Amino acid sequence: MPRLTGGLYTVMEWITRLVYLQFLWTVFLIFGLGVLGIFPSTFAMFAVARQWIRRQEDLPMTKYFWQMYRRDWLMANLIGWGMTAGSFILYFYHRLFLSFHGVLPFIISVLLLVVMAVYTMMLIMVIPVYVHYRLRWKEFIKCTALIAVSHPFHVAAIASVLFAGVLLLKMVPGFLPFFSVSPVCLAVMWLAHLAFQRIEKSRVMLIN
Repeated sequence: MPRLTGGLYTVMEWITRLVYLQFLWTVFLIFGLGVLGIFPSTFAMFAVARQWIRRQEDLPMTKYFWQMYRRDWLMANLIGWGMTAGSFILYFYHRLFLSFHGVLPFIISVLLLVVMAVYTMMLIMVIPVYVHYRLRWKEFIKCTALIAVSHPFHVAAIASVLFAGVLLLKMVPGFLPFFSVSPVCLAVMWLAHLAFQRIEKSRVMLIN
């Protein structure tokens, strides 16, 4: 009985944390007027999730969220909207070359499809990589691409989580305001952190 009670308490504690984290995400999303708040709020949410995964559950959540939001506001918007613009540009040119006839346009459209596949893998890993490593721009882009390409199973698992999250919200839309983004964020960060741990282990083995 004490084990059951302790287990239920832990589950309720995590649900409460995730609900409050989603509340913070929503508040700071609105604070940033939506367009300029969505990426800083999301980056800050991932930063909090990272600390939880690293066994820092007693983190002062509101204070830390605000610190990360304020510190990463510019970079989060540059990365977020830059990557979004890149997605539309790649899609536009892919469709454009598909509309042409001939061997060369076909080859270019296939190459663009490969680039889009790698780019999508980078999109999946971009926020976890940034909040974990905090690299400069060039190193960050290079690191994100390398991790995404070298850990396809982790990327596929994260993509599955994102797909399942969207599917669940379509089935139960009532969860959207309270318990939707934060659980997905935690699951994504946990899977990404597994990839980061494998990288660290490989690094240690190479040094030794």
